[in-house]
Amino acid sequence: MDLTKTVSLRNFKLFMHFWAVCFLIAGIIFIIAPHAVLLLINQCGSQLHFPKQIPLNTEYFWLALAGSMMMAISYLSYKGGQDPSNH
Repeated sequence: MDLTKTVSLRNFKLFMHFWAVCFLIAGIIFIIAPHAVLLLINQCGSQLHFPKQIPLNTEYFWLALAGSMMMAISYLSYKGGQDPSNH
């Protein structure tokens, strides 16, 4: 294997593991603190001058779905970074 392929493979592994950690942390935050996520999104939107905000409600079904999706993406990123030639 040549040096360029080795370096790019190592960079890909690091990149995939980085995204695995990012999505894992975001998924945990989505599951543990859904109100904080909505408040953060609304604050970012107001800073960007968006006209509407996300209403703070008591139904968190979509947050559970988003959290579980982030866990799945985190797992897939981790597995893809373990052995990229197998995926």
